Amino acid sequence: MKNIKKILCFLLLLLMIPLTGCDFSNGGGKIPPTGTFKLNIIDSNNFIYDKPEEQYSYFAPGNEIKLHSYPIMDADLYMYVDGEFYSKQTSIETDEGYIWEYTFTMPIGETILEFSTDPFSPHTYYSFADIFNWVSLLNESTLKAIEIKDGYIGVDPNNPNNAPIIRYSEKIEDINYNLQVLENEPLVKVPNYEPVDGGWYRKVKYITFEGQEYILKISNGKVLWNDFSSYEYFRFDRTPYNIPDIITESK
Repeated sequence: MKNIKKILCFLLLLLMIPLTGCDFSNGGGKIPPTGTFKLNIIDSNNFIYDKPEEQYSYFAPGNEIKLHSYPIMDADLYMYVDGEFYSKQTSIETDEGYIWEYTFTMPIGETILEFSTDPFSPHTYYSFADIFNWVSLLNESTLKAIEIKDGYIGVDPNNPNNAPIIRYSEKIEDINYNLQVLENEPLVKVPNYEPVDGGWYRKVKYITFEGQEYILKISNGKVLWNDFSSYEYFRFDRTPYNIPDIITESK
């Protein structure tokens, strides 16, 4: 009978555990969370200043967890959950100035939170539209023509044999083919990719009826994305894969 009472008391205690938020910036103190699942935080540059200590890294499913960083100049700080993009910072005002806040709800199971200024994860499939914002502006009504320039890397540009090949098309077949590639072809980020001084390149120019030009660069089968001084490379993740091209020439 005593054992039954102990069990009932224990179950009652569990029901009384509130699934409330855990804010680790509360006066600099650490609030012991309740739960059974480990939250692992990867923050290699120590942007998050109120990460829970190891003994306080276990949470119940449904716990809302708030973490904070100081603002970073000319960059966003992205939060990934188990390799998938989750959110980026929310700026909030405090008595000491602005800070960045990140809110996360604990799922069922051990979880990895990773913080990075890199907007792309190597564990995620992307389309061209996910990587280049201007792709969303292109459709059959706005895209007039495609120009493709193919050449070699690391060769003497003054040698006529090394002159790039330039092709141009306004045909609807080429327009539709490229729109499908931009929307559907899966790409995956290549971490720590070092470009080689050789091989081939393709420069694709999308020209709209309004005269806007959008440039896509491909080097040795890798799609290049750059933002100021930041460079990322993506590989095609389908065999065979479809590359931006003018296809009517082969018919």
